[in-house]
Amino acid sequence: ETRLLIEQEVKYLLERAYNNARTILTTHSKELHALANALLKDETLTGSQIKELLTKVRSEQKQQHHGQVVAAQSAAPPLAPSAAASAAAAAAAAAATAGAKAKGVAPVGS
Repeated sequence: ETRLLIEQEVKYLLERAYNNARTILTTHSKELHALANALLKDETLTGSQIKELLTKVRSEQKQQHHGQVVAAQSAAPPLAPSAAASAAAAAAAAAATAGAKAKGVAPVGS
């Protein structure tokens, strides 16, 4: 009985940690990919280079988001939040899997 309770708690904690990590990676996927590409190109980055890169990516995202808001106001209603979140999660998972395969590493969750 004690073992079962421990296993259930461990499973709960692992699932929670996995979902939290997935949310973080999905939310910040553009920053993640920009950093990964910069590291593949230069192998090392200084703190100031990382800050500069992240500032640039976030600035581009804000500009892109502003353009989407303007376009959305004159277009059809956007996807429901749950459908958009599902699409974003699927895209992030596909990108992570493709990136892992390209590097010869098993993706998270496999």
